[in-house]
Amino acid sequence: MSGQVKKKIIWYKNIYVLLCISVAVGGIVYTALDFSGQPDLPIKPKLTDQSSLPTQKKVVPPKTDQTKLVPADGKELTEQYTKGLDYYKQGNYKEAMEWYLKVAVKGHAAAQFNIGVLYSKGQGVEQDYKEAVKWYRKAAKQGHAEAQFNMGDKYEKGQGIDQDYKKAVKWYRRASKQEHAEAQNSLGIIYVKGQGVEQDYKEAVKWFRKAAEQGHLQAQYNLGTMYSKGLGTEQDYDKAAQWYRRAAEQGYAQSQTILGLMYSKGQGVKQNYKEAVRWYRKAAKQGYIKAQFNLGVMYSEGQGVEQDYNEAVKWYRKAAEGGHAQAQAMLGFMYHKGQGVEQDSKKAVKWYRKAAEKGVDYAKEALKSLE
Repeated sequence: MSGQVKKKIIWYKNIYVLLCISVAVGGIVYTALDFSGQPDLPIKPKLTDQSSLPTQKKVVPPKTDQTKLVPADGKELTEQYTKGLDYYKQGNYKEAMEWYLKVAVKGHAAAQFNIGVLYSKGQGVEQDYKEAVKWYRKAAKQGHAEAQFNMGDKYEKGQGIDQDYKKAVKWYRRASKQEHAEAQNSLGIIYVKGQGVEQDYKEAVKWFRKAAEQGHLQAQYNLGTMYSKGLGTEQDYDKAAQWYRRAAEQGYAQSQTILGLMYSKGQGVKQNYKEAVRWYRKAAKQGYIKAQFNLGVMYSEGQGVEQDYNEAVKWYRKAAEGGHAQAQAMLGFMYHKGQGVEQDSKKAVKWYRKAAEKGVDYAKEALKSLE
């Protein structure tokens, strides 16, 4: 075979590979928003301390004393409890513990609850979930709703106690009867997952609605998702959009992203790319990587904004650095083609490889042509 023929074969092969990559990337840009924004089944962020989203009610001492739970000699107990609360606010957890103990042993439910918090967080004492459970239980048995919720959470997670979904349901239900929104949302999640109870989407919708109507952000998102997927209720994009909007307007990044997606697709709202960009941007600025990726797509395609590859790269990079596989692949593509950045095959390979390791097929194909 002559050298000229070999060169032609190699040239056609390279053209074929590049066409495959272009088609694949075109496909991802077309479907990107569906993949990135599709709502998951209802979720529950971690309890209290590590939650980065504004949806989880933190376990902190109550702002006011719960006098109805204080025994007859309540005046003295209230003063001692208040001293504990003051020390807690000052960050002097050891002193707070000492004052809480003085009244907790006499049956003060709020103090018992707060001692549970200190043990759960390891503030002023070594972290000890068993001790936390012990004190939560004392307060919960007196009707302290927050303690009842925490008991449910500990049983659900198996922290300081054997994991037991049925008992988790029992305590969540007790707190829910006191209109504890976090417990109601947790109960809804339990019914979605079928943990400790038979899976029942209608019951889940019922509890999500109770919490959502109290303004619970995550429950509003979850209820929107149930309407969006038609779980436990008829599929209704209009109602889904209404509930997503409630949480989105209060700053919940996941709802902002889904609402942006609904504007992109015209589901439950009139299609409006500018509105989609507005909501993606709000969530992206909070560091939500799916919104960052979607915003990159909008800039790549010039939907709702002027086409701007520099801005697209900026948002793809943020999402890619956060571990978003498709953003990593798209950032590789931008380096491959020199769009919004100087063409750089090494950097293209770097980002394609990261995406390929997470199973992105078109990144795998791109690597074959570059390595």
